[in-house]
Amino acid sequence: MKRRSFLQTAGLAGAAAFSRE
Repeated sequence: MKRRSFLQTAGLAGAAAFSRE
């Protein structure tokens, strides 16, 4: 169950970082 949250968090962080660049 925690893996799903981790994937979502990583996806959000990745999207934010990608958008920031």
